[in-house]
Amino acid sequence: CLLVCQRCPENERPPTEFVSLRRMPENAAEAVEAAEAIASGSAGDWGNVKQWPAERVRAGDWTPVQWYGGELAEAAAELESNPRLEPAGRRFEIGPAGRRIRETYGACEEHNPGAVRLFWSNSGELRRKMRGEPEDWRCPKSGKENLAKRYWQQRSHLLVAARCNVVSGRLTAIWSPIPSVGSAWTPVSVSDQQHAKALAAWWNSTPARLMLLNQRSKTLTYPSWSLAQLRQIRVPKADNPAWERLRDALDRACGTELLPMRQAQECEAREIIDEAAALACGLDPDVLEDWRCRLAAEPTIMNRRAALQDHE
Repeated sequence: CLLVCQRCPENERPPTEFVSLRRMPENAAEAVEAAEAIASGSAGDWGNVKQWPAERVRAGDWTPVQWYGGELAEAAAELESNPRLEPAGRRFEIGPAGRRIRETYGACEEHNPGAVRLFWSNSGELRRKMRGEPEDWRCPKSGKENLAKRYWQQRSHLLVAARCNVVSGRLTAIWSPIPSVGSAWTPVSVSDQQHAKALAAWWNSTPARLMLLNQRSKTLTYPSWSLAQLRQIRVPKADNPAWERLRDALDRACGTELLPMRQAQECEAREIIDEAAALACGLDPDVLEDWRCRLAAEPTIMNRRAALQDHE
C-alpha cells in the first residue's frame, strides 16, 4: 500500500481516490506508464479507481482499500443504511466466542462424563450445506465445569462463522436440529426453529456475505470476526415481510451444496436464498445477482489476478 496525502484548504475536501492495481509494474517504464494512467484519472488496464467521500474517510471508513471493485464497498454501505435492516445485536444475543469454548472444552470420547457434541471445524470440505450437525465430542476441562455449564446454556440451533476461508469456504452460517456451541462457529440466540432457519438463510445470502467481507482487516482471504463485528451485521427487522420467504428458502436449499463464492454464478442454493434476501432488502433480485457476480470476480475470492474486463 502506498498512501499519498495532499494538504487541502479547510473548505475544500475532495474525495479520496483508492487505486487497486491488477498487477505490479515490472520495470521503470511500466511504473511510469501506470503512474501516468492513474494521474490521468483512469487507471485503464492497470486496475480500478474508486472515489470515496472525504467525510467517510475522515470518520475512519477506508473500506474500499480491501476490494478490487470499489463498488462493493458502496453496496455494503448501502446495506448498512437500509431502513429494512438493523444490527443483529439489537435483537439477538451472539456468543460465546470460539476462544472461550476452546479454553473451556477439551477433546474426549463420546462416552466420557459430561461429553457434548460441538461444532469445531469450518472446513469447506466438511461444511457444504446450510443444514449441519455438530461433529466433535468435547467435555469440560478440569476446573472449567461451571464455565462450561454457563456457555452450554447459550447453545443455539443457529451458529454463524467466526472466521472463513473466502477462497474455499462455503458457509457463513449453519442451521442445526441439534443446538450447540462451537470453536469456529458462534451461536446466535433465536426464539424458535423458524427464526433459526430464516437467519441461517439470510446470513448465507450475498448481502450478509458482502457485509461480513467489508469488515475484513488483517487477512483478506481468511478473515475472522469479533463478537462486536458480528453484532453489527444487518439482519431483517422484526416487521420485515421476508422472514417467511427466508425460512422457506432454507427449507428449499438446505439439502443442496453451497458452492464456494467464486462459483456463485452456478450455485443453485445461493440463487434461492438471494431471491428471499432481495425481498428483505427491498431490492430487485437482479441487483443481488450483480453483487454476487462482482464478489465471485474479486481476486481475493477467486484466488487469481483480476481479468482485464473486470475493471470496467
